[in-house]
Formats: sequence, C-alpha cells, structure tokens
Amino acid sequence: MMGLTRRQRACLEAVRAFHARTGTMPSCEDLRIELGLASRSAASRLLDRLEHRGAIKRIHGCARAIVIKRNRCPKCGHELKGPR
Repeated sequence: MMGLTRRQRACLEAVRAFHARTGTMPSCEDLRIELGLASRSAASRLLDRLEHRGAIKRIHGCARAIVIKRNRCPKCGHELKGPR
C-alpha cells in the first residue's frame, strides 16, 4: 500500500470507526457527514483513491461493499501482517 494523504487517512479512519460503531460499512452519505464534505461525490472520490492506493477493496454495484485490506491491532495500533 502506498502512502496515504491526510484526508485519505481521515477517510479510512472514519470507515473503521463507523464499522466499529454500527457493525456495517458506511455509505457515501454517511462518510460525507462524518468528514464534513460538501457532496457525496467527494466521499466517493476519496473511496476511489483509497481503492487505487490499495487500502480498501470495493465491490462496485453493491451498496456499502467495502473491505479494509490492512487492519490494525486493536490493542497496540500496529498494522497486522497477513498470513505467512
């Protein structure tokens, strides 16, 4: 995964926080509200960029279909490695 911009990191953290709080992935409208963006398309563009950078995987055509590719340890916050 390439480095993320400050706004992309904020978006990724908002996705994680929303999922932890509600148990579902956020819609573009939910992200728009969480991040204080002006439009849903701005939230959608951020998700597109996160997908391009390799931080998430989306299934296009399905609502709320976001998979976070890299997770962090809930105790220490370090990135978890995949299976060897």
